[in-house]
Amino acid sequence: MEVLAVLTVVRGQNLPKTDRLSKIDPYVVAFVNNLQFKTTAIEDNYNPAWNQAFPCTLVKDASTGKVSGAVHLQLYDENVLSDSLVGEVRIQLQDYTPQQLANLDLPIQFAKDKYSSQGKDSRLVISIATFVQTYRSLRGLLGQTPGLMVNDPEQRLYIPVPVPEFQGAVYLGMEYDSKGVDFKIFLTRPDLPLFVDMAMHGRPNTKVRRTTHPKGKAIVPGLIAYHETKLDDLPYTTDFNSVCVYIFDSTFLNATPTTQVVSAHGWRGALNFESASRVLHGVDIDPHEKEIFMTIERNESMLVVDWDKDDVDIKLAVIASAEANSKGFDLTIKGQECKKTSTLFMPPKPILGGRYHIARLYELDDVDFGTSFSAIEVRRYSIGNLRQFTLQQLSRIMG
Repeated sequence: MEVLAVLTVVRGQNLPKTDRLSKIDPYVVAFVNNLQFKTTAIEDNYNPAWNQAFPCTLVKDASTGKVSGAVHLQLYDENVLSDSLVGEVRIQLQDYTPQQLANLDLPIQFAKDKYSSQGKDSRLVISIATFVQTYRSLRGLLGQTPGLMVNDPEQRLYIPVPVPEFQGAVYLGMEYDSKGVDFKIFLTRPDLPLFVDMAMHGRPNTKVRRTTHPKGKAIVPGLIAYHETKLDDLPYTTDFNSVCVYIFDSTFLNATPTTQVVSAHGWRGALNFESASRVLHGVDIDPHEKEIFMTIERNESMLVVDWDKDDVDIKLAVIASAEANSKGFDLTIKGQECKKTSTLFMPPKPILGGRYHIARLYELDDVDFGTSFSAIEVRRYSIGNLRQFTLQQLSRIMG
């Protein structure tokens, strides 16, 4: 199978002197199968640290985990008139295990006697890591999946998530781009009684992007999404066995307009941070972050007004508590397409000098200027009957 990989030219060690009056100005040209890459040149350095990564495509044997192909590295000395070839390294990838490819310390074969006669043990250090299948490879693997939908020109695959009670109502999207793969969970019916969450184990926090489409959004012909959930900033170097999708049954409890929350604490008219700090009552204030916290449900959730430079951001903080553990939350603008983020903190994040610990923080994105508190509401759900998957289980993206 074809896999996306990254070749990293890490550093050079103990490089030779190339000129009588100056040190080497080294750079590396790398050839991986039919691809060519070049690092930057580092001036006057016998031990350069490039740490430059280049994406490439390799063929991987699923039974052994080994990749095949040739890597050819050329070390050059940059000069004003003409650059000089100093030495080379050639390897066959199938001669190494994936663990060995993660750190290859390779001797340089010098191009001229004047370099080898210096008696230096000059080396190049590289790493090659293989990650997810290419679009073409995964497309072939999933080709017979019932309910599969594709957009070949844009390299996008969509497969149903196995939720038997809601057959075909939940889809996993895998959208390839130049940097990797975006994973999204789509709910394809309005008011579907499900709550979706995603988390990456081993991260202190996981940021999830959530978008609500009240009128539905066409993803591909035959697939209309009313809600989408996407992990943010997830590189394709990730171990997708550690990325989990959680799907709960949900029951709507209530919706609280944020105007009701702020009014209960004495908010009237437009207030800046200084005025709000003086006028409001029964609130918690973080003067350093210019944030004011107002209780929505005791020991469960707080509305946060954040004076961020010239903007005012509205957030929802979910407290780490027994009361909140069985609840799902949403911060939304009534009747509008709404983009938001939610950040899960593991362990919970202390705020206000440790008086509270936050399990999750919701924040609206791209709110139109002038949007009033009356248009924004906090929704609460009772959740249960957890279904848990890893992205690798659902997609087989790593083969």
